Amino acid sequence: MAPENYDLLLEHEARLDGLTLRRLGQELPEATRAIQGALHDKSPHALHATTIGWLYFQAGPDGETFAARWAQAGFPELKNDERVILRGKMQVRVALLEIQRVRDDGQSMDAVDLLDPSGPLLRFVDRSVARRAVRFSRVLTWIYPLPHFWRMFGTGVVLPVERRLYVEVGAN
Repeated sequence: MAPENYDLLLEHEARLDGLTLRRLGQELPEATRAIQGALHDKSPHALHATTIGWLYFQAGPDGETFAARWAQAGFPELKNDERVILRGKMQVRVALLEIQRVRDDGQSMDAVDLLDPSGPLLRFVDRSVARRAVRFSRVLTWIYPLPHFWRMFGTGVVLPVERRLYVEVGAN
């Protein structure tokens, strides 16, 4: 899905999230109980980490995650765009992003992952973050790739930008 279709992407993500949680609850009722328990924690970070843990990281007795089992079944309930999004989400990872540029379109930005210093400049499309981001903002968050850009996923922690004072030692 191209950045120009951002509103459509949001619709697909919302439908996909509903279907995913419904299917997770049917397949693994204990996951629903754990997610409901995380709701009582009142931490959006704990809730998100618990949810994606059950979806993408915790292997079952067969050695596969919930998402991998669903992929093996061919994602029967999903439309093609939703399959692409879910395959991206299956690659979710933690990143410490440093915003290098906020683009003029008001919904995208370029960032580097400071946890992968040799990695490429990544383009992100996220209207709400792009409105608030400034150059050199740092965000600890979850990310996943899509064919044309990257997405931030769930919650994030914005870290303060440090001001550094460099003093030349030995200068007269």
